[in-house]
Amino acid sequence: MKKTLRAVFVIGFTLFSLAAVNVSGNNFEDGCATNAAKASAIDNPQGDIPQNAENDINSVVFYPNPVKNFLTVRFPKKGNFSVTIYNIIGDKVLTKTSMDDNEIHLDVSELQNGLYFISYEFGGKILTKRFSKIS
Repeated sequence: MKKTLRAVFVIGFTLFSLAAVNVSGNNFEDGCATNAAKASAIDNPQGDIPQNAENDINSVVFYPNPVKNFLTVRFPKKGNFSVTIYNIIGDKVLTKTSMDDNEIHLDVSELQNGLYFISYEFGGKILTKRFSKIS
């Protein structure tokens, strides 16, 4: 019987997804080897948008992460977008809106080093992701 084990993990500042497939029928807990495994990075450090992803909420990318001075948020198509940054305790620290554009550039140079959350709406859904500010 085919079984699939899925996991999400972080290495450094990159979030990964892992899928392991076991077609031998043994339990994963028994220490059996998997027949196939695939790990893929969820975050996209270059900010490339997959083709045919105009309405895919995962096609919105932001980079670099970690960031020193300027954070770019790239949407797959032009439109009116708003991006809000929150600190670790949930206080709103920065908001920026774009009009008829597909990118928002945020000056985060004045933010203290640490973990922040970036929130935006796309495709009728509100998404929140995290990033790190470094000096």
